[in-house]
Amino acid sequence: MGDNGLIGISKEGFEGYINTKGETVLTLGDGYCVQGPFSEGKASVVKDTIYGKYGDTAYINREGRVVLKGDRKWYFGGAFKNNIAYAANTLGKGGIMSRLLIRYTGDIPSEWAEESVNKGKKSGIIPDSLQSLYRENITRVEFCELAYCMLQKGTSNEFNEKSSSFLDTDSPAVAAMYNAGIINGRSETEFSPYDFITREEAAKILSGIFNYMKIPKMQVAGFKFSDEKDISDWAKTAVYNMYAAKIMLGTGDNMFSPQDGYTREQAEITMVRIYNYK
Repeated sequence: MGDNGLIGISKEGFEGYINTKGETVLTLGDGYCVQGPFSEGKASVVKDTIYGKYGDTAYINREGRVVLKGDRKWYFGGAFKNNIAYAANTLGKGGIMSRLLIRYTGDIPSEWAEESVNKGKKSGIIPDSLQSLYRENITRVEFCELAYCMLQKGTSNEFNEKSSSFLDTDSPAVAAMYNAGIINGRSETEFSPYDFITREEAAKILSGIFNYMKIPKMQVAGFKFSDEKDISDWAKTAVYNMYAAKIMLGTGDNMFSPQDGYTREQAEITMVRIYNYK
């Protein structure tokens, strides 16, 4: 059993990692193996040998995606600590010729998001569980947890966290948001908590938060996104209301990209905007 809920398994020469839900997050074969335990959701993967000159080395994140990869001249030394590790160059069987510090940026907000994310953390509206992997897409349940945390700070209302009609999640945040009339599921009994939220789903929930907080909505006269045909009918009003309020903007080139995912830092910025909305 490793940290981050990851469990190592082995079958027929393949090594894999599963999470506590029994879902496979990484399968390794063809001579690859995990070098050392996962730490902060990351572990190094090596083929044949740690030394880059004689094998390939890569660092993966907790979802099994390669975030850094070494070539045949470099190997990674030690584990990431505070997002820093080093790569070293070898000469034959000799020692280190040079050393290079490398930085894993997955747990650091993008430069354009850093100020707003830090404001959200300081205001206490970003849960501890979402203060990492900022550039990863946010799930539906995580988005509700973020929104609920903001609402608890931004309103004095009491919420009913006890139950909802959904059979696939017992999240108090989902129950609270559902009972407040802010969210709906994919059906009456299915919420799909671990699906990544789409941009149009996020806009719908943000619009629901506006309703709940009794914030007057603005209208956009004569403006349309160039990909409006891709926005679901149930989401169009919410998308344009959130755009008019400058809570959720487009993705460039007059596009909204309604079916794309929404990253943690993007979601956190929208909550900061609502929290500070005037």
